[in-house]
Amino acid sequence: MLETLNETLNYVLGLKDQGLVFVVCIALGYVLKITPVFPNTYIPHAVILFGAGLNPCIVGRGSVSPDINNPLAVLIVQGFVLGVIAFAAHHLIISKIEERIKGFFGGNKQQ
Repeated sequence: MLETLNETLNYVLGLKDQGLVFVVCIALGYVLKITPVFPNTYIPHAVILFGAGLNPCIVGRGSVSPDINNPLAVLIVQGFVLGVIAFAAHHLIISKIEERIKGFFGGNKQQ
């Protein structure tokens, strides 16, 4: 079990910056899903905004072309898009897998 966890952690830490933001957004969605005080209807909003805030922190301005006047705005928009992609991936793909293995990801929470 610990070996599998270690391999997974090494894989996640080895992701490129945007991949890491994507994985963290998915993980945040699951953490919020099992948090009883946070309504499920606000999870997509939180994930999208978190992606917009996290991406500039992880990626850094050096990854944006020097010709761009405001690289921080570009990184925020990229993070926003990554949050939307994380939400869409969960909604269209991961939730279908969850339906096949009901209860495994805490899908019993009431809205």
